[in-house]
Amino acid sequence: MRRFFRATLVGSLAAGSLLVAGGAGAASTPDCSADPAPHVNFKGCDLRKVDFSNADLTGANLSGAYLKGADLGGADLTGANLFRVRSGSITGDATLPDSFSLINGYLVGPMANLTGADLHGQDLSSISLKRAIFTGANLAHADLSGSVVEYATFSGTDLTSASLNGAKAARSQFMNANLTRTDLSGADMTAAIVDTPVMVGTNLSGAEWLNLSLRGKVTSSGLVGSPKHLSTSWVLSGGKLRFRPGT
Repeated sequence: MRRFFRATLVGSLAAGSLLVAGGAGAASTPDCSADPAPHVNFKGCDLRKVDFSNADLTGANLSGAYLKGADLGGADLTGANLFRVRSGSITGDATLPDSFSLINGYLVGPMANLTGADLHGQDLSSISLKRAIFTGANLAHADLSGSVVEYATFSGTDLTSASLNGAKAARSQFMNANLTRTDLSGADMTAAIVDTPVMVGTNLSGAEWLNLSLRGKVTSSGLVGSPKHLSTSWVLSGGKLRFRPGT
């Protein structure tokens, strides 16, 4: 476990010095070798396995930082900027910004980078995950019912038997997502993009599909219910979605 020194810059957010949201008062240039302190700028820093136990990181800029394996036990991240933060295997119980939670070792909240995250079977219900990135994540059997996943990215995401019942998913992107037995009933998917999905036994009852873009090869069977405002380019029949040529 490293203790507060010689971290390096990682990822595209390392370039530049503009703050995104939160972290007011942080230095304009990231300093990955700085000791933890209120408003410290760790933007884009590689902070894997760093020991931040009992650290005061109030208002810190951690946007784009990589915190996998970090110890946050007793740390105070009140008001910290966690835009596009990457995490996993986080240990300890920290005080987090109101919109974030520590779930299965991941910092989960709006605009978090949860690429490849293992959130299988986790309770993510009724929380804001707006603009979060779930590329390649395992969300099988996860409960996202009533959650806010507007503008979120589900690219190559496993949502097998997950629940998005009543979720707010407008303008979200489901690219090559596995939606087998996924409960999308009552979900607001207005203007969402659903590209090359696997939809077997998916529950579409009452889902709002106004201006939804359904494209690519759609693998479907055993669909349950029907969505509202299905595009005239598609027909739902016999539990399958079929493209209607000439529309």
